[in-house]
Amino acid sequence: MKEKIHAEVPLNFIGESPAVLNMEGILITNKDSIEVECLPSDLVSEIDVDISVLDDFEKNIKVEDLKIPTGIEILDDIEEVVVTVQEPRSEEELEALDTEVVENVEAIEVENKGEEAAAEGEAVEEKKSE
Repeated sequence: MKEKIHAEVPLNFIGESPAVLNMEGILITNKDSIEVECLPSDLVSEIDVDISVLDDFEKNIKVEDLKIPTGIEILDDIEEVVVTVQEPRSEEELEALDTEVVENVEAIEVENKGEEAAAEGEAVEEKKSE
């Protein structure tokens, strides 16, 4: 009980982000836990992250901003962003993404058909040589 342990502590996101509610932003959580070192008696089951401070798209919450209980040392990079809010995409951006996805799918289908035809051609060549 006197030897420090390493553990992953889950993050519990609480509150509501005004940027999500009022500005239709998208909440992006980059981490769902942090690595810590502490005595077993100091270990907590989770760490609360209050996202109500995210009231615009410029703000984020970093590891260093978390309220860590006494006796717990954070092992993760303190500059790492835990959560942020991304601006919603415009209709033009969404259409461009849809077009890009369709083009990628079509390119993959053409590539697969070419590989299938090449494989069939090889099989025919093998039969002829037998």
